[in-house]
Amino acid sequence: MKDELAHAHELCEQANLQFAKYRVEIEEFKQSLSTERSSNAVLKEMLSAERKHSAAIRDKANVDKQELKRQRVITTQVQARLNTETASLNAMTKHARDLEQRYAEAQFDLEYLKCTTDAEKALQSPLTENKDSPLPPLPFVLVLVDGDAYSVGS
Repeated sequence: MKDELAHAHELCEQANLQFAKYRVEIEEFKQSLSTERSSNAVLKEMLSAERKHSAAIRDKANVDKQELKRQRVITTQVQARLNTETASLNAMTKHARDLEQRYAEAQFDLEYLKCTTDAEKALQSPLTENKDSPLPPLPFVLVLVDGDAYSVGS
């Protein structure tokens, strides 16, 4: 019985050593679990912050998309107006060129009329200019030649 008791005592010692090992391992697992829980909590907070940040970025992206659409509409309207104004300007430029051409032709015609009117006035007889006067106002020249003192040849 002593042997059995010693053997039982030895088994109890081994069991106590094994329990001590298990206690150490359990303590290490508790610390590891606590560390993992802390890390998990930090990661959850970071994930939550990233989700909020992601939502804010999505909202900003949606606002930017709407603004981009609005800017495209405005750009299209401005381009249409620019095209209209360009067409109008081209038409006015063509009209101005036509007017310049007509003005130049009218000046030429005016100069031609001035020249032809002055020439016609010069060719008209004085009688047709003033029908109320009984005699036409004709200038005359009187030449008097004295032939007595005239010598012919030398």
